[in-house]
Amino acid sequence: MPHDETWIIRKPAVESNGGIVTAQHQMAARAGAEVLARGGNAVDAAITTAFALASVEPWMSGLGGCGFMVIHLAREKRTFALEFGVKAPLALDPTDYPL
Repeated sequence: MPHDETWIIRKPAVESNGGIVTAQHQMAARAGAEVLARGGNAVDAAITTAFALASVEPWMSGLGGCGFMVIHLAREKRTFALEFGVKAPLALDPTDYPL
């Protein structure tokens, strides 16, 4: 990498009072934003965006994925973390999947 090149992404800042959805693919971000526009919350929008990504970028995202989410429910004044890690079934035999 040349000495003057950086990994800084130079995109315009976005401001919103109703929420923002970002994703690697524009169609997935639009799907999540539509959920917010129709009155859904951030969790609804995140799930919608994830399902849309599984459709438009199936090689990068899908039902077998894992992740973490910090959720704040303002009306309930409650914040919690959700971990959805990858787990293999007990009956899985690793020798069925040689590397």
